[in-house]
Amino acid sequence: MDNTRSGITWFDEDKWIACLMSTDPQPSTWIIDRKLAENEDLATEADVKKCMMPSEAGSIFVCSNIDAPSQEAVVKARMQIPYFNTTFKSRQVRAQHADPDMRAPSRRELSAFDYLT
Repeated sequence: MDNTRSGITWFDEDKWIACLMSTDPQPSTWIIDRKLAENEDLATEADVKKCMMPSEAGSIFVCSNIDAPSQEAVVKARMQIPYFNTTFKSRQVRAQHADPDMRAPSRRELSAFDYLT
């Protein structure tokens, strides 16, 4: 995988800002206030077969508690994205690239966050 960029905004602020999220096991509702960063890790089909890591986009957002707006938190969102140079191919082609598993680095990060909470 290299530093290739698609130029696509995967986490469009028009769709994400003002979205509500609920948490468990301590129920609370949060609203996404702003996006801090977005990145993508593009892979070709050969990269995926070699490294077993599909393409992924991620974003970091600041959100606030609906019941206590001065209480802020950071949320990270990730999504699997199409292989490099296949974004505009048919959805049938892109569906063949889908991997039901989370990338290993993402799983490790999630485990670390689980440990902290």
